[in-house]
Amino acid sequence: MRKKKQQVIKKIVESKGGLHASVYLKIGTGFHQANKELQSAIKKIETEVRESAGADLAYRFVSPLKDFLNGPNGLRNLTTSVAIFRSEDMFEVIKLPHLEDNDLSIADSFFVKPILRFNQSQVHYLLVAFSKERAMMYFGDSIESYLIDDVHFDAGFPEKNKELFLNEISFWINEWSHNLVIDRNNDFKIVILSDSPFAGGLRPKLKSRGEELLFIHKKFIPSKISSILEELRYELTMNAYVGHKKKVKEFFKLKSDEVLLDDFFEIASAIEENKVKRLMISDEDKIFGKFNRSNGKLSIHKYDLNCEDDDLLDDFAQEVIKSGGEVIVVKNFEANMNRPILAVIKKPPFKEMNMEASL
Repeated sequence: MRKKKQQVIKKIVESKGGLHASVYLKIGTGFHQANKELQSAIKKIETEVRESAGADLAYRFVSPLKDFLNGPNGLRNLTTSVAIFRSEDMFEVIKLPHLEDNDLSIADSFFVKPILRFNQSQVHYLLVAFSKERAMMYFGDSIESYLIDDVHFDAGFPEKNKELFLNEISFWINEWSHNLVIDRNNDFKIVILSDSPFAGGLRPKLKSRGEELLFIHKKFIPSKISSILEELRYELTMNAYVGHKKKVKEFFKLKSDEVLLDDFFEIASAIEENKVKRLMISDEDKIFGKFNRSNGKLSIHKYDLNCEDDDLLDDFAQEVIKSGGEVIVVKNFEANMNRPILAVIKKPPFKEMNMEASL
């Protein structure tokens, strides 16, 4: 089965130290333009690596990027935008539904804001579509779907052996659902598509681990599975965006023991001390500089000076995720933000002052 996208994203977010190149490509502008953009990015990456680490590493570093550019299974076969991540020990390509701009980052960690934004509105689903003769199972997200199993029945088996059929189908679904390694903090839905009168009998037999169970009463025609998957992806993606807007509103609903910070340096200090519970950052702004987590040292630069400079908003997001906090990436209009970063921390405990009157 395919490499799990959630595992890859987790590895990308946690990677730190050494040279990291992040390339975001808009495929919607056409293959030839994307080809030119990637060629240009490869040249810049090769130059940067050669200047900082020598020609041998530069050659090895860009080799998988060149293979992706020119190979038969690379860029030419893509119809969606992509994010490409390359470090000395990692090369990953992740498909994205939409990018507004091309981007290149060379730093000591990957640039992950677009991936985080994509991931927070991501929906994973297990679609089980069955008729009297056949059941097909697809695992997918908002971009693509994979056929993971296909079962044929003996003629008349479901009707003649209803209880046995339901037991076998539910066991089949439960096994696959259990074995899928995904982040269940994201929406995960099991979708049953069938016009069978006893499809509803699956509900009490399916073991829930937090996923939502949806039933679509519709005749399953295997030849039309592509359009079924397309409609399902669209509907689930729209629902996920509604959920994202709800999370944005909930960010500002502070509990009695929480405080909202909007000062950049106060937020940096809170991140250093692992105090941030929720972080909101702008997808549209970048603040370049360096943040040393070990000593809290912070420097801000007007421009991206060199490969040691990062977008600090991106760095802060990675640190909060690593410490178990929640990160929300927003367009400025979605939260009426007049600052590029906001944080929610737990109120520091009130300390009573021991004051003695002196005469």
